[in-house]
Amino acid sequence: YTVIAHLKEPFAPYVEALASHGIQPKHLYDGTDIATNPVNSKPVGTGPYKFKEFVEGDHITLEKNPDYYGGESNIDTVIFKIMPDANARVLAVQSGEVDFVSATFLDAAQVGTLKGDKNLTLFNGNLPSTMTLFFNAAGDGPTSNADVRKALYTAMDRDAIADNAYYGTAIPSRGPIPAAITWAASPKVDFNKEYAHDSDKAEKMLDAAGFPKGANGKRFDINIRTSGSFATYVATAESIKSSLEKVGVGVNIIAEDLNVFVDGVYTKHEFDMAIMAFGSYEDPSLGVSRLYVCNPNSAAFRNPTGMCDAQIDEAFQNAATTVDRDQRAKYFEAAEMRSSELMSTVPLVDDQALSLVRNDRWANTDEFIGKVFLDWSVLRAN
Repeated sequence: YTVIAHLKEPFAPYVEALASHGIQPKHLYDGTDIATNPVNSKPVGTGPYKFKEFVEGDHITLEKNPDYYGGESNIDTVIFKIMPDANARVLAVQSGEVDFVSATFLDAAQVGTLKGDKNLTLFNGNLPSTMTLFFNAAGDGPTSNADVRKALYTAMDRDAIADNAYYGTAIPSRGPIPAAITWAASPKVDFNKEYAHDSDKAEKMLDAAGFPKGANGKRFDINIRTSGSFATYVATAESIKSSLEKVGVGVNIIAEDLNVFVDGVYTKHEFDMAIMAFGSYEDPSLGVSRLYVCNPNSAAFRNPTGMCDAQIDEAFQNAATTVDRDQRAKYFEAAEMRSSELMSTVPLVDDQALSLVRNDRWANTDEFIGKVFLDWSVLRAN
């Protein structure tokens, strides 16, 4: 009935971190290689549903858990369909084949198509997602120069990204920490003011950085890599390309399979700029800091820029190991202010993380969507 955790050092968001992880029976892992244990594909849990089967590339099936401590669910079976094609997902929703699509798999470009459907309820996720741009700060290209990075960011029209790539469902980012995390977002940091979109100013900054226009009107060419699996990612890259070409910077968009993207950006570091959306989680020490602190082992879905800065690492470390929230806010402020000087990892827009559920087939949807982690047990069939 009581669990006591002894930590090696204080970790402020420990409860938030624990809440997003499952607890597995120890005896199923004793004496095994955790990474290759077959239980990983047949998880054991104590929730309203229990695992039934996983068909790779097709679906995962859960069935009602009659021993669930919260009471028996009204739904017998939950099937998670694996559908990589965005258009196929929309068609499946419209036809009634699919009842729910999470924000991770709902492109903003599709929201306009689905918004008018009275049988669908669109709702905001409780935690924002930030479209993030990484500059290669460790290579020998122009983006290794902080002044160039600042100029390129100034040239990017983030309002256009929010309006066109996200169809008005996003807002330009005020800084590394989303504005929705009010207690941690510093009032002293506002990228929309410090680096307000200004093509003329960006041109002057590039001139001062030693990159004047050549006879052909170009300063240099760079590439931007992203995952082609998401229309919003590609649309964001196209908006950036349009902005930078106005200041004499040629942009080559490389939209590729996610696995190829991860290898090229995180393992091989073959990029000038790369974009991807990341969830903030409940605390900046969980979802934000990983994109800014040093990543010497080139771990995926962290900071691939090659930037290792003692000040920003220390600020994020102190924020994670300090329990007092007011003091943590000061450390986060220091991290944000230092980030505004480095500009190697930069936020573009914060989206509302829209998800949808069919309301013609299911009742009690308000309670279903009222939590960070969706409670499938409360849904009731109409």
